[in-house]
Amino acid sequence: MKLHKDNNGSTIVMGLLFVVLIAVISSTGWYVYSSRKHASDILNQVSKTQVSAIGIDQSTDWKSIKSINGLISMKIPDGWKIINDTATDGLYALEPSDIIYQAGNPAIISNNVVPGTDAPLRFQIFTADRDYQGWTSIKAKKTAFGMIDNATVIRYSDKAGPQKGAALGPTEGEIDYEYLIDKAGKFYHAAYRVLPGEKDNFIVVEEALRSLKVQ
Repeated sequence: MKLHKDNNGSTIVMGLLFVVLIAVISSTGWYVYSSRKHASDILNQVSKTQVSAIGIDQSTDWKSIKSINGLISMKIPDGWKIINDTATDGLYALEPSDIIYQAGNPAIISNNVVPGTDAPLRFQIFTADRDYQGWTSIKAKKTAFGMIDNATVIRYSDKAGPQKGAALGPTEGEIDYEYLIDKAGKFYHAAYRVLPGEKDNFIVVEEALRSLKVQ
């Protein structure tokens, strides 16, 4: 008498294993998404708390600006002086006093060519052809900034000076911040120099960056 193999039992077991596998994958994906969203929410809440603590009126209507070819747009805090560079797709501030927050004094925005200089710019944001760290040194501290307009942002802070070939590094009491922005393979670069005693102004800079929209 021949014994026949019971395929029905094997099929049921395989089906149950498949269901369990799908459940594990789904729950893992949800956990990763939920964790990232929670971290982003915390960062945004911390930012709002810091901004409120230094007396910024959240209802203040900061000026909106769009770069020349429309790839970058953001809100500019009161008191800032920004050059919308007509030669590249970027927004720049040249002098130390150009990004000092002054509530009630609307930002001054001019369309012009940013002059070439070896000196570090006070603030800059521009489109990039690749994802690279070029303003801060390889010893810079790396932290997650959170999500901006569905783009991933990595923040570097540096007291040690830039990499070889970059702009002049910070002197004593100064800190350079660099932001690498990646939106679906399109790259944007922002950098800012903190001067001694400028902790509150740094908070304003990051609040402005959170208003960023990139194409």
